[in-house]
Amino acid sequence: MHSKWLTKAWRLAALALVVLISEYALNMRAALIAVAALAIRAQTPPDPTDVLAHARDNMVERAKRLPNYTCVQTVDREYFVRSTPTPPYASCDQMSAAAHKKPYSIKVDATDRLRLDVKVSSGEEIGSWAGANRFDPRSIVEMAGGPFGSGQFGPLVLDVFVNIGTAFQYVGPDSQNNSAAFHYTFQVPVVASHLMIRDAGGGSWIATSYDGDLWIDPASFDLRRFSVRTSQLSQETGACQARMVADYARVRFDSGDFLVPRQSTLHFIMRDTEETEVASRYKLPGISRTIDSQLHRSRGWQRGPFEHSTCSEAASCRSKARSGFHFSYRH
Repeated sequence: MHSKWLTKAWRLAALALVVLISEYALNMRAALIAVAALAIRAQTPPDPTDVLAHARDNMVERAKRLPNYTCVQTVDREYFVRSTPTPPYASCDQMSAAAHKKPYSIKVDATDRLRLDVKVSSGEEIGSWAGANRFDPRSIVEMAGGPFGSGQFGPLVLDVFVNIGTAFQYVGPDSQNNSAAFHYTFQVPVVASHLMIRDAGGGSWIATSYDGDLWIDPASFDLRRFSVRTSQLSQETGACQARMVADYARVRFDSGDFLVPRQSTLHFIMRDTEETEVASRYKLPGISRTIDSQLHRSRGWQRGPFEHSTCSEAASCRSKARSGFHFSYRH
């Protein structure tokens, strides 16, 4: 009797052990399947369409929450001329192609530097000379004079993302800068464009079609770099083409994280073969709750339109400043 009971107990124990082993095997199998699925998901690159959509949504959402802030913008302008005379070009297309390949040498004819306090409110830019007591009533483009551009603080970038006329194309991972950013190109036709160039007389604003490039971080969906190239500009502007590139970085405010420009460069190719480069650096940022209350002060700098200049005469700088044109986002 005792022997039969032991035999039965051993059988029950063995059966329980088999059940436990089976459950353990099933759990391990499920765990391995889950790990394999995560590994496959990790190896699957993000969908470029989803990345672009997330980046657009982030731009729109941040634009709604963007607080007023100020920054100091230092602008270095260089005016280039050909080292030796060149034959006239038949078209702006030929001139732009030659400017890209640079089969000729150019030299710096003059330079000047501007230092501005810039306030960004609802994506709009207003400014003053650094250290001034209040902001200038004129637009920042009119105040700076000469070759200058606006829109880098958000309006132009946001318009590219939300403009129904913008056509995007995915190029691939960023191969030139060895980064993980996704590279896209875009085109905006003139009928949908809010990018304006002021005519040489400083009067009318003329819309222009343009194309460009975007580089987006696929992990954070942050815009890293943004570039624009205008199409051939109308003869009234006195220019053939304008190009702009801006680098962006994330900055934390009390109300969250936002993208602001770190630096930007504008390059203008004029119809008289001269070229101008406008390089801006931004000291970022201080939050401004009123227009004047928290304006950055920079007491060590000369207040006025030309902080630094290598023009041979002051009149020469003023002439060059007037000969430039304005590159601006206008809704």
